[in-house]
Amino acid sequence: MGRKIYTDHNGKTRIGEIELFLEIAIEQASSAIRFSDEQSELLTYEHEVYDPFSNKMITLKGWGHLDRLFFIDSERTKNEIQGITALSTFYEALINEIAITELGSTYFKKHLDKLTHLSKWEIVLQLVYGRSLDNSKEYFEHLKKLVEARNQLVHYRTKTPEGENQINQLKILVNGLKSFLILLEDLRQLDTEKGIIKFTIPTKYLERIGEL
Repeated sequence: MGRKIYTDHNGKTRIGEIELFLEIAIEQASSAIRFSDEQSELLTYEHEVYDPFSNKMITLKGWGHLDRLFFIDSERTKNEIQGITALSTFYEALINEIAITELGSTYFKKHLDKLTHLSKWEIVLQLVYGRSLDNSKEYFEHLKKLVEARNQLVHYRTKTPEGENQINQLKILVNGLKSFLILLEDLRQLDTEKGIIKFTIPTKYLERIGEL
């Protein structure tokens, strides 16, 4: 873990690197997108073969590239899992930072630490700023889906084919990243007077999100 040292808005020295989790999520999303694009291209290769069970000719996609397609599917899934967990961690680390530096570690541990991820985003901002972000904004819906996807991964269970509910992990990851740009803008407006958010997110990260 990074050993970045910085001073918070109360003048206290802190150690940590919250934005590192964002960087990891961006890298994983970028890699997953590249694999997804390659997969789409390879699936355009088709070949007709005879199916003795149906007594018909059927079209197989990805003909001649099956080994590569299996590899892509595996690597893309790894990217999505790592990206979702890293981005969810980043969001929670950010709201924890606001709570701890303004309300104190003791208060946070006693009253806020056990709250759900989404509840923290509602309650902490209300306590710190006297108002919260607009929970009707689309970024709250994307954050909710991100947390749900993260929970399914962290509390992983196998399922029967009938019980499997496929979710688009790449879409959830990318939406979670892109909507952060809007959330950050609203959050900085909320934070204008207090100036709690002292750490800086490198512009290159925000630009990379915009390019996804």
